[in-house]
Amino acid sequence: METLVAVAVLAVIGVTFLSALRTSTESVERYEQRVIAVNLTQSQLEQVKAMPYDATGNYPVVISLPFGYTMSISTEQIDTGKQKVTASVSKDEDFIFKLSTIKTNL
Repeated sequence: METLVAVAVLAVIGVTFLSALRTSTESVERYEQRVIAVNLTQSQLEQVKAMPYDATGNYPVVISLPFGYTMSISTEQIDTGKQKVTASVSKDEDFIFKLSTIKTNL
């Protein structure tokens, strides 16, 4: 009987440990994806800042993206000669991160 209780306790401890390990691994993976997405959006927006001002707001994605990642660029006209440019990153169609900057026609 004591052996059975000991095995049951060890099983509960083992399942709890494996569950915590899985949760930890998923958290690390999400963190890594977010870091990659932040770096991608920052790089893209720096490239957009270096491009000539486009009154239509049509700025292409010019950086290379890792496999599974996609980026979209949207532009909102704030004022004459001033645009809000937003880069959004997804991985496997799941949104991860977006970042905006202001581009002016100077």
